[in-house]
Amino acid sequence: MMEYFERAMRAYRLDGLRSIIGGLKRNTMKQLATSSAHPLFRRCSLSVPLYFWAKEREYRDYLEYILKSNIGEELAREPLRERKSSDTVFILGSGSSINDISAGEWETVGQHDSFGLNKWPIHDFVPTFQVFELPTGAGASSKREFYWSLFETKQVDYADVPVIMKDAPYVFDELGSEPIPDYLERRLLLSLDIELPRWDDSTELLRDVLRWLDSSGMFSIDSDILPLYRKRGSISYLLFLATKLGYERIVLAGVDLNDARYFYEERHDEYESRGIPLPDTSREDDRDKDDVHRTNDPKVAAVTLEDVIYTIDKTILAPNDIELYTATKQSSLYPTLDYYEIDEADTA
Repeated sequence: MMEYFERAMRAYRLDGLRSIIGGLKRNTMKQLATSSAHPLFRRCSLSVPLYFWAKEREYRDYLEYILKSNIGEELAREPLRERKSSDTVFILGSGSSINDISAGEWETVGQHDSFGLNKWPIHDFVPTFQVFELPTGAGASSKREFYWSLFETKQVDYADVPVIMKDAPYVFDELGSEPIPDYLERRLLLSLDIELPRWDDSTELLRDVLRWLDSSGMFSIDSDILPLYRKRGSISYLLFLATKLGYERIVLAGVDLNDARYFYEERHDEYESRGIPLPDTSREDDRDKDDVHRTNDPKVAAVTLEDVIYTIDKTILAPNDIELYTATKQSSLYPTLDYYEIDEADTA
């Protein structure tokens, strides 16, 4: 109860009674579009359109609320398409296979656009775009502090890199009085991203929803950047963003999924000696580094991230002549996805 009271008081200080009423409206819409309405949605032919209508209204209200507190800019205001400089884009995950990419191959990657994901700034390679989401829940404050320290350490390298924060509505309420560092506060690009419905957690529902979104023009390069979508992991979000930006080839690098080993763990001492902040890599559950990645574990969710990637590929990417590859044969995505061999650039 105290949490809701504090949230209401912050809203009142920001925009008076109007913000409190807006919060009640957002919560009502959230209930409409989530668990309490699922039985109704399953029987209603308008379930999918109603879901996205309610979610988009809810999240747009949240974004307006956040922007009024002078935090960040809406992602739609950043001309991302003008920054696009290649037909191929690399999505850079944190899997251990990243360490297998040679210096010459990084030269080649640098000739194309790229998305760094979450803890990517630990790495020396500076991407075209950086996307991250802040942790929430118990003990998340110290994990968020890691991100602030990492961005501060790399702020010179990332001075011209758009930094996109996804899942902003979920995080903002939890932040409370926890400050966002001044050097990052105004330049954050806040994303309106909607989780794809999961009242029937199946690849069949996912496929049908994607087809509806595609037929509605939501993945066209002529559509607005926002809203974006996600399912099971940030990789899905980036696949949708890359599609909207008009890339013809998408290469997944460091998206291994078959274990929980990260590139920075293997080079921990090197990064630490250079003063680069590193996350706490201790496991909070019984999972081992050799276990399949949590997002790809069918015991965690019926539809795995692998299922999501394949469904997006078959339903959205391939029909729109967008090629999807994996940059490593170590990934569980290989050989279902073709292997993209990164040639070493001629640096002589």
